[in-house]
Amino acid sequence: MSSELKVRNRPALQSSVSVPLKLAIWPRNPVSQITRKFGFKIPGVRPELIQPMGIEFTNDGKLAFVAIGRANRLAVVDTATYEVKDFILIGQRPWHMALSPDGKKLYTANGLTNDMTVVDVESLKAERSVPVGRLPWGVAIKP
Repeated sequence: MSSELKVRNRPALQSSVSVPLKLAIWPRNPVSQITRKFGFKIPGVRPELIQPMGIEFTNDGKLAFVAIGRANRLAVVDTATYEVKDFILIGQRPWHMALSPDGKKLYTANGLTNDMTVVDVESLKAERSVPVGRLPWGVAIKP
């Protein structure tokens, strides 16, 4: 099983089964690309629950937030070193997310808890969850 997620004018995320995944980051010139294979290991979480679902990058491109579906977390990845800086526990089954125009907040759609989590990008902490209705799948932000 293989999946690929492309974000308009942004990098692509590919995974085989659930782990490891390939993160391809393109600079402004889409002909060049850097690809590195890495996986997520989360203490106390079975590997089959680690399933990358969506990705969002900070405005400066230094961090990537990866929604790890059934693990109920976001992985925070340093795009220069590919090091996982942190895991942020959020609602159940985060799928997709969007960054605020100023880059200070990240909003995740949590499908099974029927809410959206607001994450502070600077502190890498979940601030609050907001009920949004049944089975939210994506997030769109209008500046």
